[in-house]
Amino acid sequence: MKIMNSWASAARLIAQHADQGKVSIVSCDVFDTLLIRKTSPQFVTDATSRFVEDDLGIQLELVMSQRNRAWAMEVSRSVSKGLDAEATVGDYFLTWMRLLVGDRMTEIELVSLASRIVAKEVEFEQECLTPNLELASALREAKTRGIKVVAVSDMYLTSAEIGTLLRYHGFGEIVDSVVSSADYHLQKKTGRLFKKLADIGFYGETGTSGVLHVGDDTRADGVKALKNGVKSIVVYDRREMAARALSLSNGRETTSVSVSGDILRHSTAGNAAISLGTAGFGPIYAGFIHGVAAKAVDLKLGSVWFLAREGWLLHELYQSAIEAGLVKNAPPSGYLYASRLSTMKAQLESFGQTEMKAARDNTADHSLGSILLPLCVSAEELGKVLGGASLSLSDRADEDTIATLDAYAPFKKMVNAIGERELAGMREYLIKTGFPQVGRVGLVDVGWGGQIQENIEKVIRKLGWTTEVFGLYLGTDHRAEARRAKGMSLTGLVADTRRGGAPGIGAFSFVQGLELATRSQHGSVKGYGADGSPVLTTDGRGRKAEEVDDPVIANIQIGTLEFARQYFRNAAMAGISADDSIDNARDAIDVLSLLPRRQDAKLMLSFNNVANLGMEDGLLLGGEASVFRPRKLIATLRTTLWQEGTCAYALPFIGPLAMLLHRKRRRMLPEPKALSTASSAENCHNAPTAADVVADVLALDLATVRRDTASQAFHKTVNPTRSHLWSFGVRDTVALAAVRRLHGRGTGSANERASSIGRACLTFAFKHPFAELAKIGLKKFI
Repeated sequence: MKIMNSWASAARLIAQHADQGKVSIVSCDVFDTLLIRKTSPQFVTDATSRFVEDDLGIQLELVMSQRNRAWAMEVSRSVSKGLDAEATVGDYFLTWMRLLVGDRMTEIELVSLASRIVAKEVEFEQECLTPNLELASALREAKTRGIKVVAVSDMYLTSAEIGTLLRYHGFGEIVDSVVSSADYHLQKKTGRLFKKLADIGFYGETGTSGVLHVGDDTRADGVKALKNGVKSIVVYDRREMAARALSLSNGRETTSVSVSGDILRHSTAGNAAISLGTAGFGPIYAGFIHGVAAKAVDLKLGSVWFLAREGWLLHELYQSAIEAGLVKNAPPSGYLYASRLSTMKAQLESFGQTEMKAARDNTADHSLGSILLPLCVSAEELGKVLGGASLSLSDRADEDTIATLDAYAPFKKMVNAIGERELAGMREYLIKTGFPQVGRVGLVDVGWGGQIQENIEKVIRKLGWTTEVFGLYLGTDHRAEARRAKGMSLTGLVADTRRGGAPGIGAFSFVQGLELATRSQHGSVKGYGADGSPVLTTDGRGRKAEEVDDPVIANIQIGTLEFARQYFRNAAMAGISADDSIDNARDAIDVLSLLPRRQDAKLMLSFNNVANLGMEDGLLLGGEASVFRPRKLIATLRTTLWQEGTCAYALPFIGPLAMLLHRKRRRMLPEPKALSTASSAENCHNAPTAADVVADVLALDLATVRRDTASQAFHKTVNPTRSHLWSFGVRDTVALAAVRRLHGRGTGSANERASSIGRACLTFAFKHPFAELAKIGLKKFI
């Protein structure tokens, strides 16, 4: 028996034996050998139990207890016949169904039901397994040398079901035959299955002399194989064993944290941007979209609309959640080309002091020519109008100048004409897209103040439509609270300034970063043509600045989508609630925003944030400053949009932690407080109105655009650091504990994660082959 510490080394040893002609048959364990589990085995059995609960309408606790009882009954029958403690899935599930439904079904109906449940468990197993590519490559090479490959597994699934799993994951042409302990009710871990296979001539005329068995279990695949004359390789792959230990340490209850951890521990990334999207933004936006779907059902919305441009990625995530069956009866969705600029012009009746001051706040250039850019009027035409009021484009937009222009009749006439034209264009666009004229709709965006929603509601009222609008945002700030006071419905699902220093508060330190990570590759919406076609920004200084970042953002989005799709499938199987997903998103957002990793901060700091109110100004998210140049560092911190990221680049972990401590000492951190829901409209129960939704009125294949754009990025290979026991979770758990402690929210979630890591460390150590051999020897001695 040889013990190897990685699948790569095991693959090399198999190739060496094949080259030297030492083996004629390579026998392989299946689960956690040919097929690597991405979750604990308990996850699959629990998922099947939940399926039975929904299918039969029986309480989950009873379903699970009767499954355990059925297993005990079948195992007892096997042992009473002098066989091992094993069961065949067909008999096992048939007994299970009998215990659940009794005589309410005929025997034929019971057999049919049990077969359907077996098929569902196999389907769940498929989702939770991934092929061992290193071993597959070695076995494929061995096959070219005429070596036979067989799969031998201790499992209640029969060889037929296991064969289905192997074929699904690409082993159909590699594995010649499959044997399961369920076929004979004899197991590897007792050694009787190896003896049975030798007795029936499974290994051929030469018996076990030319057989090499490979597996991950020291007792079943090593000691017992060797005792029955089978040479063996026991593989203790540290990376996979660490992942397995962490999965097993989560306990009986499956949570959003455990589901996310299982996904991240088996994720791979081609570059740093995909890694950031997977491990950083993935849990945040997966949790947010789960909350959006659940909230849409609670509010009985007829449809939900994702606002351009951040809504492009969010809409794809929502579609993935629906396809995974995450939330039942979730409404249809659409992608709405609408921006602050386009909706502002569509409801425009005047461009007075309020609008001009808002425009001035979006640019450092306070000339009239700059703050009037949102009107999208040519400089020549605008210059003529301003000339009549004795003003010019270069005049400073101070209080007096704005007041003069606000009172000038020709300017008001020009503004009215723009408003009428844009309103007519937006009306055509909304009709063409299928936006409902009655009923209840949701508008989904990253956040923060609800300005676009307010503009859309004004447009709807001007058009005479009666549509009720509900804003569903990742985060809402004080501006949203002011609009709530006016009767608007806005919900910050992950972060809300009304909650004070509650979890998720980190979002407001990372506003631009959260938006940039979801930004689509099409330009900002400038307005609408007479036929209702959205007019997008295609050039200009601001657009060029955006395009520089597009390839990296596209890779971040690829990672985010990959994580979310797997998360939605697993969360649906595990019955994860939206509240649990949102809690995990809050933890993830606080760690990423307030105590980011240096490699993540470095990637994000150079991104350009461009205001979409018609201006061309762009600001970097942060700056790369060294702690050894304190003057430059202080100057950078004064102007950066993400101070924590700048600190993380200058001094990893310690830098952003010092920033938090400074704010704590200066009493700059928000105080914890309860969330008031008195102004929300979440208790309305009007009947929803069906909508004929067109997701993308421009018929752009935006997913292809993202893929092609992503290929332009510089690919720097990175190791998925979160996959190893000693690095995964430890750093983030410490960061989460620090954030919670400084914000006065308690460290409950961080403590739970720390306990899980501690249990995993013990499991990791005690499952080592040397520890297993020591336990076997100790038992013999005792």
